[in-house]
Amino acid sequence: MTIRTASVREAALVLADGTLFEGEVIGAEPVGGVAGGEVVFNTVLSGYQEVITDPSYAGQIITFTYPHIGNYGVTDLDAESRAAFCRGVVVRDLARRRSNWRSTDDLDALLHRLGIPGIAGVDTRRLTRHIRDAGAMPGAFGTADEVTLKNAAAAEPGTDGIDLVSTVTCAEPYEVPCTTDSTRRIVALDFGIKTSIVEQLSAYAHIEVVPASTSAADILARSPHGVFLSNGPG
Repeated sequence: MTIRTASVREAALVLADGTLFEGEVIGAEPVGGVAGGEVVFNTVLSGYQEVITDPSYAGQIITFTYPHIGNYGVTDLDAESRAAFCRGVVVRDLARRRSNWRSTDDLDALLHRLGIPGIAGVDTRRLTRHIRDAGAMPGAFGTADEVTLKNAAAAEPGTDGIDLVSTVTCAEPYEVPCTTDSTRRIVALDFGIKTSIVEQLSAYAHIEVVPASTSAADILARSPHGVFLSNGPG
């Protein structure tokens, strides 16, 4: 069990429409004091590590609606991908203690390790209601001054029309053996596939995960029993 002792550093989050939220820095230091992306929210009560490492959130700043985040720590066993592709994390209260027998580190340390900046102490209820009514929109947060953050938020393109799949797909094919005696083979196209999906599929077949750019001819040449199209960003 650990307790965070780092000094509090003020930060702010500004949406593209100029709405301002105050908070404090957590996680990695934003480059130039600014982190930008499309601000969205997630309502999970647990599973924050899985959400942060879900490639589907590429290009987005994740707001957690549940007020206490990080209370049971993190473990590498719960990571959903090889890295984190989100642009940032927004929480109401980052737990000062972690308590779980599976935990190997705390959430703040994980954010540092993954290079993901965050902001805590935000009125996430107000932020969520605003996004719910106005829709997901670009935003920027960090330690920079308000004018800089407003300009960054206004300049942030969001995720519309952006090729995010190319940033999250695997570079080379890889295989995951079937965990049963099945002889079936499935080719899974990686548009941002999660580790847990591959693990569950491997209970029914031998899985070969291929990059999103793999052609139909290349897939058919593998003579699979089935083809799986994963979820992903966008």
